[in-house]
Amino acid sequence: MTDLVLRKIEQSDREDLFSWRNDKTTRGMSFNKNYISIEKHNIWFERVIADSNRVFYIGEIKPHRKIGVIRFDKTKEGCYEISINLALQYRGQGLGKVFIREACIKLINEKTVKEIAASVKTENTSSVKSFNNAGFTKIEEKNGVTKMHFSGETA
Repeated sequence: MTDLVLRKIEQSDREDLFSWRNDKTTRGMSFNKNYISIEKHNIWFERVIADSNRVFYIGEIKPHRKIGVIRFDKTKEGCYEISINLALQYRGQGLGKVFIREACIKLINEKTVKEIAASVKTENTSSVKSFNNAGFTKIEEKNGVTKMHFSGETA
């Protein structure tokens, strides 16, 4: 597999996040299905890039091809909720599980982490599988949402 590099999000990633977020497939599997305007995106981007309770990683494979973004939102002290969005052309290649696992390990190495949780639409079977293969364990499935937490054990 191609080497994966994780780095913190930068201003130069703004347009990629906008494009990835508004991808039709992404919107279909997101909890918020609405198209986001560039104006709203820019306001959101400026707010979250400065938010110390959020950690963003861009995944790149050589040579400097961005594959997607992972966001960790701090929910309480030591607890984070993970969110991932892979660029359309990199889906279905097994990169999701590697990206998720490596990002979780990076977060653990950079922050004090008690728990990393994920909430995934149950119908998004490829995402549920990626999280499971990356070391997440299912906690519950309710109202069409699969809740998982990072156990560190990979399938």
